[in-house]
Amino acid sequence: LFRSETYSLKEINEIVASGSALSGVLDIRNSLAEKQIEITLEETIRFAKLSGEWNQGYNVKQAIDTFGIDDVRKIASKNCSLDKAVEANRYINNERSSNVSEELRESLKKGGIDVVIAIAKAGNMEVAAKTIEAGFTIEEITKFPFLISPLVTKK
Repeated sequence: LFRSETYSLKEINEIVASGSALSGVLDIRNSLAEKQIEITLEETIRFAKLSGEWNQGYNVKQAIDTFGIDDVRKIASKNCSLDKAVEANRYINNERSSNVSEELRESLKKGGIDVVIAIAKAGNMEVAAKTIEAGFTIEEITKFPFLISPLVTKK
């Protein structure tokens, strides 16, 4: 028999109806509690949907450590994967080995969270770099994230 002191039966039904796994939502809730961050059930469910398939609590915690809760909310509001956003940020800040020029990296950093979101939604850091090298500006990419496409690299 399952007994929850964290969520009511109505809330558990809401979680299940959303398509989220109860374990992922609980993992995220516990991670946020460790950081003393309170969020609504709806926001917890949204984070669960956007935090990857594994280690959801860890991924949300890592996103908050990287961006802060306000930017994590912004990333989530754009329906962008939180784990991909952290990966994009690492790429931009050269925490992952890459062959991106320092000039390009500085340009990406100036775009802030909007560039991180655009790159994360594209899902391919190299393609994002090629898009910029092809002549698109950071402003164009943040305004039109669909520009980050493998088609840009086709000859």
